[in-house]
Amino acid sequence: MTRGTGVVIFSLLFCIPVVGQNEGVDIRLFRSINGLQNPSQNGFFEYLDHSSIPTFGATPLGFIVVGAAVKERTTTEAGVLAAVSQLTAFGLTIGLKELIGRHRPFEELSDVKVKHLWSVRGSSFPSGHASQAFTLATILSLQYRKVTLTIPLFLWATAIGYSRVYLGVHYPSDVLAGAAVGLASAAAIWSVRKRLSSLNESLSGEPSTNVLVGDGDLDLIRLEIPLPGW
Repeated sequence: MTRGTGVVIFSLLFCIPVVGQNEGVDIRLFRSINGLQNPSQNGFFEYLDHSSIPTFGATPLGFIVVGAAVKERTTTEAGVLAAVSQLTAFGLTIGLKELIGRHRPFEELSDVKVKHLWSVRGSSFPSGHASQAFTLATILSLQYRKVTLTIPLFLWATAIGYSRVYLGVHYPSDVLAGAAVGLASAAAIWSVRKRLSSLNESLSGEPSTNVLVGDGDLDLIRLEIPLPGW
């Protein structure tokens, strides 16, 4: 078992009992954050939440396309790692949602200020938005290892998680669990990044631009993308 896999298992064991731990504190914290919302106005957290799903999808694709276009291995690798980490976090999140089946705050509490019901899918625990945001922040931080990038990434991920409580669609413990799933997913994929070379055949096409992604003697992936006119 890899170290990253161990992190995933530990995080899942941590997440499941969170729901049952002092639910009163969870509810009080939820109400203190949700009570700050102005239902008649849209502010920073509303706009941030609107941009989150497009950002989750565009980030890995953007890194892959730009990296391939400029033949920058590190950039392409970041995109591939981000995509695989996000898929891992998504699968774990869906599995936990089905396993635990926790109701949303607005489904079981009174006087909840709720917005953005269009972004609600499945049960409440854990937060899918938090898991996606934190897996992106973690994998990109591991790839680039720059404080000037890491701090803004984790501030962004934290704001995404906070917004889900502010909007009334998640409890704080949902967000904490989602963050744990995201961190664990990124750590797991990072620990096996050299073994992802098997993705070569599934992503390769007509060779005109070759980008080697990896380090040392073992490539992570060889991405071959046809670029007309290049």
